[in-house]
Amino acid sequence: MPVIAPSILSADFANLERDIHDIERSGADWVHVDVMDGIFVPNISIGIPVVKALRPVTSLPLDVHLMIDRPIRYAEEFIKAGADWLTIHLESDQPQNTLACLDKIRAMGCKAAISLKPKTPAEAAIPYLTKCDMVLVMTVEPGFGAQKFMADMMPKVKKIRQMLDEVNPACIIEVDGGVKQSNAARVIDAGADVIVGAHTHCLQGMEFYKNKPIIYSVGNFWFNSKTLDSCVMTFTVDKDMNVQTQILPLLQKGCETRLLTAENERRALFDRVESYEPQGVSISDDGIVTSK
Repeated sequence: MPVIAPSILSADFANLERDIHDIERSGADWVHVDVMDGIFVPNISIGIPVVKALRPVTSLPLDVHLMIDRPIRYAEEFIKAGADWLTIHLESDQPQNTLACLDKIRAMGCKAAISLKPKTPAEAAIPYLTKCDMVLVMTVEPGFGAQKFMADMMPKVKKIRQMLDEVNPACIIEVDGGVKQSNAARVIDAGADVIVGAHTHCLQGMEFYKNKPIIYSVGNFWFNSKTLDSCVMTFTVDKDMNVQTQILPLLQKGCETRLLTAENERRALFDRVESYEPQGVSISDDGIVTSK
């Protein structure tokens, strides 16, 4: 079964430790950490201090994805901060520096990975395959979350798997970008061993791939609805991907803690579920939930 690595890019950074613990409770395997410098990609996210702060609050492997210019300058510091896996982009530096960076990562006892942007052909990874523990195939342009999944990257995943089987069969493949419940099976079929997804999408469907029924960790929310008053919604999915919803009214405010525990201070329902619309209800842009 694939490794599931929810990205903290979609977490609430004011409550990052809380969201990390949510990831742990959901049954995720790794924590994916997106690092952006505003130079290699047109966005700035987090850096070494945040990785260092995350390390003592979780025992899950930290899968650190460096979307930064000339990562060889900072690889050692990210490893010292607590990275278990460190991914660099082959487009981010000259080939000799990229090779040297992969050597440094492995010499420090960290797992080394190389990443390819969507426009970079699979063959560009050939010089690095024997030095990698993982190859990351981007299925969106790196830099921002909530982008649409690029299905046309699946042949690249298959091609890289074929190349790895020839020179480094122990190396695994990670796919990152727009992966969610509706396309995860296709990603796995193409050869992915690790799936990265937004916090909400990745937790939805996670336990399906472990072949057992679940109640979504992100499916319980406290919200106020004009039609349903105060209630909690639970999403349940079985191994056949049948989704059911249940609306549970809160008869008194004291029920909030017992029913929702850590969820009671979450953002409004529609902020966490985004465009996902479970069967049996509709969710408006302002968070109003109505039965269909």
